[in-house]
Amino acid sequence: MKCEIVDRDIDKIKEIDDIRVKAFNLEYGGDYYLNNLSSGKMIAIKAIIDEKPIGGCYVYISPNTYSLNIDRIFMLEEYRHNNYASELLEYVLNNKSYFEDYYNLKVDRSIVEPSNDDLIKFYRENGYSGPGIIGNMTR
Repeated sequence: MKCEIVDRDIDKIKEIDDIRVKAFNLEYGGDYYLNNLSSGKMIAIKAIIDEKPIGGCYVYISPNTYSLNIDRIFMLEEYRHNNYASELLEYVLNNKSYFEDYYNLKVDRSIVEPSNDDLIKFYRENGYSGPGIIGNMTR
């Protein structure tokens, strides 16, 4: 699997958000992520197999907590349970210096907010602990 950081190119942003919408079986994805990605408040990472986008995630550094926040990691259904999400997660964590340079902030931890038991299990298997008081898991 190859990973690619998606810049502020609106066509690339829409492509990755379309994958998110398909992965979560949504009718409409809303503008929240599109707005945050196009303004540079978030960065998208695209997961690719054989030149085909199969998933991704959104990442930002919180200026309040200096934490690398991994938001909405997603894979198309036919690519789940093949360790691709774990590879994507490791790609993000192994490239934290890119995000530190982009946001001009140093990271002291990574935070995720799982929304169900499967995600809690996934993140625990990938080195996260918690959930904490507000449901965050850290690594």
